[in-house]
Amino acid sequence: MTKQTKVFIILACIFVSNVILAEFIGVKIFSLESTIGFEARNWSFFGMPIQLNYTCGVIIWPIVFVMTDIINDYYGRNGVRMLTYIAVGITMYAFLVSNLAIHVSPASWWISSNKAIGVPDNNMAFKAVFGQGNNIIVGSLIAFVLGQFLDIFIFNKIKEKKGQGAIWIRATASTMVSQLLDSFVVIYIAFYLGKYNIRVNTVSPGGVFNHQHTNFVKQFESKVPLKRMALPDDIAPS
Repeated sequence: MTKQTKVFIILACIFVSNVILAEFIGVKIFSLESTIGFEARNWSFFGMPIQLNYTCGVIIWPIVFVMTDIINDYYGRNGVRMLTYIAVGITMYAFLVSNLAIHVSPASWWISSNKAIGVPDNNMAFKAVFGQGNNIIVGSLIAFVLGQFLDIFIFNKIKEKKGQGAIWIRATASTMVSQLLDSFVVIYIAFYLGKYNIRVNTVSPGGVFNHQHTNFVKQFESKVPLKRMALPDDIAPS
């Protein structure tokens, strides 16, 4: 195995693993202000309320885009495209396995085993964390692919104009534009379409209302596109 091949394999592992991690940790929404020690505020942009709340996926997405530019520069656009398809395929597989784990019957003793630390129902907590809505999953994967292709296009166009130099200009410009597109597509598919009750493929029964604690229900509903938990009738056989 050549040194070039070894480096490609290492970069590929970093790339794919960070894509999968970003998808899974993205279920948690964090406050940027509170995280850095400031009081959270409500901002206004042309009359629209804005809060500095982000999915935890943004913490490591920059690593993905940096890997994209490094691989693109040394191994070409075909190398990046191949890794993009691999990352999407493995991520879809990971979501399928997660949904399988959600639907297996939990051991009765395990469900309430963490009550002492404030988790009354381990199974519902597992569903809430790993049972992401289909709109969010599909939206994030579509956004990832489109963002990658745009990043590749911009990076190579600047390279054609500027030559081998100015790699940081190429990397910064392509990353900024592709992340902007990525964010827009995710928000549009996951939240705009979800708002109008347009769903993708199936209903995910990750959050079915079953008389859970009021605070749990409020927290859950604030984080899903439809702004409510699923009802048994939503997933009942036709």
